[in-house]
Amino acid sequence: MKLLFTALLLFLIVPVSAQNTYNSPSGSKTQEYLLTSDYGTEYRITVTLPINFDSTLTYEPVYYLDNWSMNEIITGSYKVGYLSILTRPVVLIGISSSGGYKEWHLTRSMDYTPSPYDRVLNDRIMFIDFFELNKKNTGGAERFTDFFQNSVFNLIENEFPNATGPKGFIGHSLGGLYGLYFSKNRPGIFQNYMLLSPSIWWNKSELLDDELLAIYRQTEVPLNLFISMGSQEEEMLRNPILNLNEMTSEIDNKNFRYTFKEYEHRNHTSNLPSSIYDGFLLLYKRH
Repeated sequence: MKLLFTALLLFLIVPVSAQNTYNSPSGSKTQEYLLTSDYGTEYRITVTLPINFDSTLTYEPVYYLDNWSMNEIITGSYKVGYLSILTRPVVLIGISSSGGYKEWHLTRSMDYTPSPYDRVLNDRIMFIDFFELNKKNTGGAERFTDFFQNSVFNLIENEFPNATGPKGFIGHSLGGLYGLYFSKNRPGIFQNYMLLSPSIWWNKSELLDDELLAIYRQTEVPLNLFISMGSQEEEMLRNPILNLNEMTSEIDNKNFRYTFKEYEHRNHTSNLPSSIYDGFLLLYKRH
């Protein structure tokens, strides 16, 4: 038993090594790591350091979901602002399950949703590409959040001990829904949220309640929310976002800042480049 305990302890303290490391032509360095959750899903964590990264300086970590699909557009949009001397240096951390298109879709539908999909409550059968949402493949946000805090945060703190500034979060669609869920269920951890076309409609907008507003009203740490959508989004997505705008309009708290922007002639995907760029300018403007 003593030998087994010692072996487990050694396993826990061995540092995770980067699986891949590469440099961009402009000088930023990217490192990739693999982490496996206690529920068996393997995740790829992609860390992009700012140009001229200095281990003696402190940086703000910005975590973004859907690394599989969003890596290029997020790192590219950020780099435009940084090279234009408009945004300050940050450490970008992308998270996605390992695998390809199928694994990405299935994992995000489970991880980012706060409750099992209820087609009776929503009065519709919902398909995402090749599969139907149901109570078995959704509703895993709580276990994913535990993995996020216990494994991903620990990885970044151990590998990049100077990425200790206020944490930021970026999520699109279901990822935006998850961001709202996180702000409600684990308040005070992220200070900057970029929620792009968030699927707040989930299960009849169950997250939009008095508890959420109370958290925003009472926050004692800075909480900045940037929410965007395209003017050509479906009504199912648009209306709950507009409801959130109205609900937050009467919050009087100097620590809470809410910004909403709608992009004309843009849909659920085409608003992303402008939304991400504007979000970085708003939340990470160079001092």
